[in-house]
Formats: sequence, C-alpha cells, structure tokens
Amino acid sequence: MNQAPTKICTIAILGATGYIGLILTRHLAQKGHNLRLFVRDKRRLAYLKGSEDLYISDTPIIRENLEKITQELEGVDVIYYLIHSMKKSVKNFIQTDNLIAAVTGEAAAKANVRQIIYVGGLGKTDEEHELSKHLQSRQTTAVYLKESGIPLTELRTGIVSGEGSASFEMIRTLSTKLPFIPIIPFNTGACQIIDIDDLILYLDRALNNPAYKDKIIELGTEHAYSYNELITIYARIVKQRDLKVIDLPVIKHLFIEPVISVLISWFTRIPVALAKPLIAGMKSLAIVDKHPIEAIEQVPVLQCTTYEESILNASTYRDEIAFEGHWTVPVDIQFYLRQSQQEYPHLTQTKRNGLFFSTLINEIDNRDKSRVFENAKQLIQKDQFEQSVTRRFLIDLLGTLFQREKLQSSSSFLTLTEGAIWKDWRVAAVSESDKHSFVTLSSQFKGTGFLWSQISVFEDDAHRTFLMLRLFFEPISITGHLYWNLAKHIHPGMLQAVYDAIVEEKTEEH
Repeated sequence: MNQAPTKICTIAILGATGYIGLILTRHLAQKGHNLRLFVRDKRRLAYLKGSEDLYISDTPIIRENLEKITQELEGVDVIYYLIHSMKKSVKNFIQTDNLIAAVTGEAAAKANVRQIIYVGGLGKTDEEHELSKHLQSRQTTAVYLKESGIPLTELRTGIVSGEGSASFEMIRTLSTKLPFIPIIPFNTGACQIIDIDDLILYLDRALNNPAYKDKIIELGTEHAYSYNELITIYARIVKQRDLKVIDLPVIKHLFIEPVISVLISWFTRIPVALAKPLIAGMKSLAIVDKHPIEAIEQVPVLQCTTYEESILNASTYRDEIAFEGHWTVPVDIQFYLRQSQQEYPHLTQTKRNGLFFSTLINEIDNRDKSRVFENAKQLIQKDQFEQSVTRRFLIDLLGTLFQREKLQSSSSFLTLTEGAIWKDWRVAAVSESDKHSFVTLSSQFKGTGFLWSQISVFEDDAHRTFLMLRLFFEPISITGHLYWNLAKHIHPGMLQAVYDAIVEEKTEEH
C-alpha cells in the first residue's frame, strides 16, 4: 500500500497497554507523533524505552471524570480506541463497554477531536450461526462512539495473528500440547485472521484519511478457517506434528463452554476470564461480510499476509520461546508488586497459569542497583548459575535425561543481545532502565517443556529497589511435570548462591 507521508499529529491511544495498543504505540512513536496514552495501570508501560517522556493517564473513564478526560483530550487530533472489557459477567462487560464508549465520545466531542479509529470485531449471522456476546458488544461499541458526531473509522478484524496475541498464543500452545483435537459440539464457527503487521499498517493508513472516515472496514485473509484448522495448520507447519481431530461420542457432551474455558486456561496459562470470550466465539462466523476493504482501497485481499506466512513470522526463535508475551509484559513486576508485604529475602516455589516458578526476591539499597545489575550480567556471561560442582552435575544429568536442547553458538561466551546463544541458553529479552532492568534466558527440552532464567532489578511504587531471581518452567507433557518435581529441589540453593555472588561486591561508598 503506497501512502503519502502523514503529518505529525497529536494522538490519544485508549487501551495502550493491550496487545495491539503496545505495538501501535511503538509504531506511532517511531514515526514522531505526539502521543497521549490512556491506561488502567501505568506500570505496564514502565518497561518501554522513553516511557518517562510520554503523557500517560490512568484516569478511570467514567462519567464522574468527564471534565478531566475532556481536558486530557484537549489538542488531540485523533483517538485510537482499543478498549474491550473482558469480564466474567456478560451483563457487566456490556454495560462497561457501552459506558466507556459513551463517555469517551462525549469528551472527544467537547475537546474537538477530529477522528476516532476503532478496532472492532468481524461478525456475520445466518440461520446456523449467531454472534457471541463479546462480538455483539464490539459492534455495539461503535454505535456509542458514533453518537459523538465525530467521524468514526471502524476496522473490524477476526483473530489477530502475532506473538503475544491471546488468541494466537492459545492456538500455538494447544498445537504444542494437545495429543489430539477432540470434537467440540459448539465449535461450528469460522474466522478470517489478520496479521498484526497488516493491522498496524491499516491503522496507520486510516489516520486522517478522508476515504476511511465514517466507514466500516472489514479486514481478513482470503480464506476463512475453522478453529480446528487454525490449530492443525500451526502444528503441521511450525511443529511438524500431524494432529488428528477425534470424535469422543460420550465425553464430547461434557464439553460445554465453561468446561472448555477452564481446560484451555489450564493448558495455555491464559486466565479463565480471558479464555471465556475466546471460546464463546468458536460458534460464530468472524468473517468479512458487507464491508470489505476492496470497497475503499481496491486492493486485492491476496496482498494480506496469509495465515501460513503469519504463523511462521510469529514463531521465530525469539518469539517461540520468549515468555514475555505483549499482553502480559512485564509479568515479573505484575506478579510481585501485587503481593502483600513479606519478609525478605523471600523464596517461593509456586504454580500460576500453568507455569512453575522458583523465585528469590530481596530488597537492596537503591544506590546499588546499577552495580548489582552489572554484576548480574557478568555472572551470566561467565555461565556461573549453578555455583557448585554438585549442582552443575545434577543439572547436566537432568538435561541429558530430559533431552535438553543443545545450541550451536559462534562465540566462546554469551553476549547479552536478544537472540544470542551459548550452550543450553538463548537470550530471550534484555532491558535496562532506571526503574526496571532484566535479562531473560530461555532453554527448551524436547517433548518436555520450556525453561527460563531471569534476573531483574526493579523499583516499586514506594521507590524500594529489589533484586529478583527467577526460574520458571512450562511443561508440555507428563514428563515436564516429572522434570520440575526433580529440578525444583536444586533451585533454592542455586538461587541463593547466585544471589550471594551478585551482591557480594561492595561499592566504594560502602
């Protein structure tokens, strides 16, 4: 798609910490636009480089705050509206979505915003299919936004394919873990996907584009896939697995939506509250209907990235085994800052969302954080995790027994750049900032699971600084659970030894 360069605008992104919001924020910031980000939790943006220079509001979008929201939208040219509630109660989330859309529209009109760009959902009904409550709500949200009188661009999409998308992560995990696909009675729907990069290009193209204003635009691949096809295609292309679809005549009648939602959450680590609307959509047709993009752009649908191309793009070495999906970043801060006050140092071994954790966390002097993180990087580069011959032997033995992946590296030491490999480890993520610095290393075991090691130095809302060491593991089979139950006994001594090695050096001022 050829498009003239867009002039610099002041843009508000509502829902900036969602999957699409984070990627769109990065894209628009790189193009030089002035951004105002509206979020529920500012901490989820803390890891973004340059976030301290962004205008970030966590003002609740409720009628009582209408005047303040209007003030915060003063001078904004365009709003990207990416808010969708995922509540357990259907009644509650519909009311919440409608209220937020109505308040946003009213505030935007008072602030003289010139355009609202909204990402909604595909949905077509026929004699055999109806829209799920969540798909209905996404289309109703547009109605409330239109009442503002501001030109609205409604981009309707199905599943967004890309690393970190909840739907995509569900497909990827199920294709990895399921021994077969059981027939589910209500799984009769179909979906046209959209690659995240394609969606971002269309969101960019819609900005101040007269052809897009006051339009509904439906985006998707040429082919509509059943949900079983989405899983089996991924398994075949990326995992080289031939997943069979099997009918279980008696048991299948127990596969009702609440049961499937719990099972999906158990398999994929997606919270049940988020799994429910995704599962409910399996009986709907999320396909292009009356408003194809060709009606505006005259661009063949075949130019969209195909599903096969998209899953390959999203399943590179870095995306395939990096734990930090966009919709959960930064998971370590979320996990620990929500806990009650504890005695430190604090060692925990727990399970959450299908993941096993061994964690040691302790408060350190704020003045030491740069020195501590530098020590941590040196420890990683020297490959001194185990800190004892005995632990090294036991870990190597478990690696051999459970077929830990051996990687080929081009250097004699581990460089801390994303994608670098050495022995059993690959650098999945590196970030260093004043508030939060971390290194995440990843490894995997054939047919067993995925292992990560992470060292973090971060500051909480009370300006206390912590050093956190974590090992976390995602089993993909029964042998994965066996591996963890054996390995977890090594972790306490290992984490304590690593902690001591990192903090043992003292700065001159001490």
